Amino acid sequence: MSIQRMRRRFAVQLRIALWALLLAFIIGLPLLFSQARIPTREEGGGGGAGAQVLARVNDEVVPKSTADRLFERGTTQLLQYYAAAGQPLGMETLWRFRLDAMGQAVEQEILLQQAGRLGVSVSKGEVKQRVQDMIDQELAYYKSQLQREALEQYLVQVAADAENRVARQGDTMSERQFRKWRLETYTDPASGLRNDMTIERLQQSVVGPVSVTEEDLLQSYDAATLRRILVSLRPAGGDERTEEQARERAEELLAQVNQGANFAALAKSESDDPEAEQTGGLMEGMRPGWLPAEWDRAVFSLQPGEVSGVIEGPQGYEIVKLEERSRQLPEDFEQNKEQLLSDFANRQRDRVWGEYVADLAGRADIEIVDKEMSAYRALTENRQEEALALLRDAVPQAQQAGGLGAAALFYELATLLASQNEWEEAAEFYAQSDNALSWGRGLGERLPSGRAQALLGMGQAYEKLGETEEAVMWYTAAGNVTEVPSIHAQLRSTFERLGEEELAEEEKEWMDRYEQRQREREEELAAQQQAFEEQQPGPQPSPAPESPAQWPDE
Repeated sequence: MSIQRMRRRFAVQLRIALWALLLAFIIGLPLLFSQARIPTREEGGGGGAGAQVLARVNDEVVPKSTADRLFERGTTQLLQYYAAAGQPLGMETLWRFRLDAMGQAVEQEILLQQAGRLGVSVSKGEVKQRVQDMIDQELAYYKSQLQREALEQYLVQVAADAENRVARQGDTMSERQFRKWRLETYTDPASGLRNDMTIERLQQSVVGPVSVTEEDLLQSYDAATLRRILVSLRPAGGDERTEEQARERAEELLAQVNQGANFAALAKSESDDPEAEQTGGLMEGMRPGWLPAEWDRAVFSLQPGEVSGVIEGPQGYEIVKLEERSRQLPEDFEQNKEQLLSDFANRQRDRVWGEYVADLAGRADIEIVDKEMSAYRALTENRQEEALALLRDAVPQAQQAGGLGAAALFYELATLLASQNEWEEAAEFYAQSDNALSWGRGLGERLPSGRAQALLGMGQAYEKLGETEEAVMWYTAAGNVTEVPSIHAQLRSTFERLGEEELAEEEKEWMDRYEQRQREREEELAAQQQAFEEQQPGPQPSPAPESPAQWPDE
């Protein structure tokens, strides 16, 4: 696509966006900001003709809409967290969150299939009761923090955040309206709450029987010094082994140990651990829970000087000799024993559940169908050429879907193209990323750093193409949509490099004003802290964090 065509297209899109925003402002069209209903497995969401398929698990379809829902829910929480912390959420990290959501969708299907096999289910009545409890707890917290008028204003903001839109100034929502909205939102099958509760019940059936004793807790503080001989399936510099070959080799080495061979010397000469040649396989300070449960049981049941049998480990097969074992309890163990025991029990349950899920996933027949997910998996393995080709194939679906997921895909595709100096095409996809944020139910307002990054990318692309005037226009646009100081500092140096002294001075003035606001804010907080301390009769804890009523608007 030529630069001239791109300019014309951007101008047309800008005019369309301005007219659409004006129309929405005048007549308040709620449908512009309504959240699309996403069908899920509960209602056969993956079976319709034309539905986008993420993966197949044991021949059952996982609809991409499930991953979209999980991604939207997760990023909504992330945006709220980053906004509260005053930190920008970088576009370069979004594809990883997207991949996580896709992996969760596949895992969810595996667990729901297992729940079905075991007859684990949740009724509609149980879902409704859970929702009522959640609403009660949520409102109780808000009421403890806010006065009535502030509460009704804040409930509007909560609903807007959940629906990825911008709340209109002056709107209010009564407690009754909030309850009705929350009930409809959570009980809608698209919310996925029933699936979540089903998996929660399955988890409880798996980890419920797990119990721990004080002796188990004491043993968790054991530290072992040991030596190991590793027989890897993929030894460095050697031929790959089958599991049978690796186990046979481990059995041969164990036989040599049992016949009196020096363990450390054998580890130096025969172990596939790259460090064993120097250390003789020595591993110090090993604690229970660091490696799989089977490994723990085999190693921590040994007495000093004893040698294990062949253990299947994360890297292959191992033989372990326990050199010594000591117990290192914290000084406050007796005072905090009950809490330590509770925390330890929770960790054990998490571990049991994690191993259960991993075992199910290992036995499941999983076929990844979606190009986007395949591309991100390729990126995690630094297969950039493959990722680039897959992302190109995924563009039509992303253009159709829109939203933050599409913005993440376009941005990553643009970044890959830029790394290969494909600047004209990179500019096109940076523009598409910005468009997805601009049209994504208020995402541009809620993720201004994302828009700024996309616009910066466009500026860089045009600069590389020799279109300095165009580049300056997009760099300026980036500064106009964000309050992130690091971006303004980058823009200042960019304008100085391009000889745009007036714009560089404007960025310097922006940074000066920002630093002045920061100093004033710090002085204000220090004064508030001092006033609070002076009002107290004696030593007091630090004041509570700011209430939601004091949170700045996004």
